[in-house]
Amino acid sequence: MSKLDAALKRYYRNIRKELPCSFKMKKRIMAQIQESVSLFLEQKPTADFEAVQSHFGDPQTIALSYIEDQNAPELLQKMHIKRKLVAIVAGVVAVILLIWGIAVIWAIIDAKDATNGHTNDGIIVIE
Repeated sequence: MSKLDAALKRYYRNIRKELPCSFKMKKRIMAQIQESVSLFLEQKPTADFEAVQSHFGDPQTIALSYIEDQNAPELLQKMHIKRKLVAIVAGVVAVILLIWGIAVIWAIIDAKDATNGHTNDGIIVIE
């Protein structure tokens, strides 16, 4: 893998991270960007990564141009859906941790009741 290929791979990955859209939309946008970069490199075979980035912009600039092209209400709706999903997942995790904590406390109390609270160096004393 050439130095340019490695740099482009990181560039594409960073662009993908910056895009605030669905996986399907990201895939379509990334295909367009990669095709545009390929055409650019065909026209300028001696171009290096810096030339590519100066022509297309940094990942944040590309994401910003995508956001500007999006319908604002549609983009806000997508962001609200993501927030709701994160809140739901966090709530489920909190409930699971709470149930686990209660189960651990219950097991400790049950173990103490089984030994009547008496132990002697790990040996259970039965009265």
